[in-house]
Amino acid sequence: MVTGGTGFIASHLVRKLVEQGEDVIVFDISSNFKFIKDLVDKIVFIQGDVSNIDEVIDTLKKYNIDCIYHTASLLAGICDKVPVRAIKVNIGGTTNILEASRIMDVRKVLFTSTVAIFSGAPYSERNQSLVRVDDDFPKYPETAYGATKLLGELYGLWYFNTYGLDFRAVRYLLVYGPGDPYAYHERSRIIENPAHGKPVEIPHAPDFVSNWLYVKDTANALITLCNAQSPRKRVYNIGGENRTFGEVAEIVKSILPEAIIKFRQASSPVPRGLFLDDMLARQEIGWKPSYTLEEGIKETINETKTKSLYSDGVYIKDKII
Repeated sequence: MVTGGTGFIASHLVRKLVEQGEDVIVFDISSNFKFIKDLVDKIVFIQGDVSNIDEVIDTLKKYNIDCIYHTASLLAGICDKVPVRAIKVNIGGTTNILEASRIMDVRKVLFTSTVAIFSGAPYSERNQSLVRVDDDFPKYPETAYGATKLLGELYGLWYFNTYGLDFRAVRYLLVYGPGDPYAYHERSRIIENPAHGKPVEIPHAPDFVSNWLYVKDTANALITLCNAQSPRKRVYNIGGENRTFGEVAEIVKSILPEAIIKFRQASSPVPRGLFLDDMLARQEIGWKPSYTLEEGIKETINETKTKSLYSDGVYIKDKII
């Protein structure tokens, strides 16, 4: 079962699981099939609310679920605007998934977390250096979203230690890819604006470092962790490539020479940005991205220029580059 399976990231997981021949139950409060319209006849869709434990238990019982990928949550902006609702959905919903899994003897629960659980310093304008964030970086979230996700991790580990529930989790930074509904973020705009023939201005200097994880690799990471034998850490940072915005701009321009990409700052006094360290995941569970940055950018441009991967609900496979 994939909770929140109609969403941008989770839809790629659903697609991957279907391709692998799994019987997939999508449990989601939203019935917007924009990202999975072509998969509707290959999955079972249950319109349900993770904050309602009875609905969760009924679904687990009816379909004899043995593994849950729990991706359903309110995202950062909404959490900060309506923190009470964030507690109900992100904390209450996650606890319901864990408790229902315990009651119904679900074999595994995989949870999607975020690097927003860490100290806010790496993302702040106060920071004037390149910060390496590994799995043990101080965890002092400065957002409601980060706080709810950290508690989700802690509750999951408590269920593992107390009841033996096989809980595992991944932490993502922001991802990029075609069809991103949050394309206002500079990681998406620097690729998608040029693909649409639009200029883009990035608020950072070209030497600002960020981590670039292609959206399809989020699914690969979850499945890799699910298949891992007795992972020691249980909760892992998952990253793509640590590259500068300037490097990304050059890759985009190599594909779209007419692209207009500007930076508000010429350079930083010292190297700045966030260097996400996912070495533990690479060493302990064999995680590695399936897409290079160049491949991810090229595919994002391809599918954006063909009016997105999900144009009219059809999964477009023909490439134009």
